[in-house]
Amino acid sequence: MSILRTFIALELPENILAGLGQIQKDLKARGLKIRWTPMENIHLTLKFLGDTTPEQVAGVTAVLSKAAEQQGHFVLTAKGAGVFPNLRRPNVFWIGLSGPLAPLAAFQQELDQDLLEFGFAMEKRPFKGHLTIGRFKGGTDSGRLIEAIRSLADWASPQFEARALTLFKSDLQPQGAVYSRLASFVLK
Repeated sequence: MSILRTFIALELPENILAGLGQIQKDLKARGLKIRWTPMENIHLTLKFLGDTTPEQVAGVTAVLSKAAEQQGHFVLTAKGAGVFPNLRRPNVFWIGLSGPLAPLAAFQQELDQDLLEFGFAMEKRPFKGHLTIGRFKGGTDSGRLIEAIRSLADWASPQFEARALTLFKSDLQPQGAVYSRLASFVLK
């Protein structure tokens, strides 16, 4: 096995993905220049690892297995919307989360700490759990963008349980990234 591009994420239930797909459809009608994330690729990223050796994959898998045994599932709601880094230069269109986010952030920090041993640096920015539903393809009409975000201010998904902690491989293709599960662990 050669070097892989990897990340760790929590997978989402089908009904939540379907709801996010409907949001994408509604936003497409607004004419925003966005490359939409395929529904099967939407997830809650806990840590982007980047280039990962086979030895590191084994270490990461061990960390995730242990973490899943000690961590219960997360009960969350997808809620609201925004962009990274800001409205003047949007790159990512995201849907936010609500619910008990402090335990989620603590879990992410613990994973971050445990992965130091395998050569993965700690995140410099504070964890902001979000669901990326699209990436901007260039300039966009800021008025339309602000209106799109406002239109989602009161939107919320049904409450859901994030139960699967997964190590994904990301293969960059001309049509976009293709994700494959390398290992998946059910949270206790």
